[in-house]
Amino acid sequence: MLGPFTRFLRSVELRREPITDPTKHPFTVPAIRNLDTLEFHPQVTFFIAIVLAYPHAQLFSFSADAITPVRYEETEHFMLTRDFLMNRERYLARLLEEPPPEPTRPTRRKKR
Repeated sequence: MLGPFTRFLRSVELRREPITDPTKHPFTVPAIRNLDTLEFHPQVTFFIAIVLAYPHAQLFSFSADAITPVRYEETEHFMLTRDFLMNRERYLARLLEEPPPEPTRPTRRKKR
């Protein structure tokens, strides 16, 4: 659920009333079957890639404007990971590059 003063996901709740068949996927997965409310730490809200890629997973993108369904390949996590794996040297070069030196001020020559 989204808190009233934040844009971050605070918890997820499984509402059992609309479930027509609890013996079907994904409700047969123990982590889902036993889920009531999943609380998120306010500074950490992410899912690992394996959970995101789970077959038949329904993924949603949360923004300030809307909650929309998204395919796994459209997630920011997938795109960033794929781009890193395909361009590892470029990422590492940028991440590990030395910061630019501080600009030096020109010194004035003393008049003789």
